[in-house]
Amino acid sequence: MPNFKQTEAELRRRLDKWLYFIKHLEDFETIPAIFKDEVFTQTFEKAELAKFVQADLSRYESSLKVFRDNKAVFDYA
Repeated sequence: MPNFKQTEAELRRRLDKWLYFIKHLEDFETIPAIFKDEVFTQTFEKAELAKFVQADLSRYESSLKVFRDNKAVFDYA
């Protein structure tokens, strides 16, 4: 996205925010203040999962399965 040159202060529309987000995702250490709404927060969480190596991803999915199974049992009880 070499043609997108807006700075964080110049972002006005949601499309501008998405383009800025995509272009600079690798550079973010934390979630910038302009991305504090729920959609961008969920997207940051998904991006964190995407950078897991296979072993970490397998452990995460296994623990998530245990959590969901336990929640289902609790909800059914």
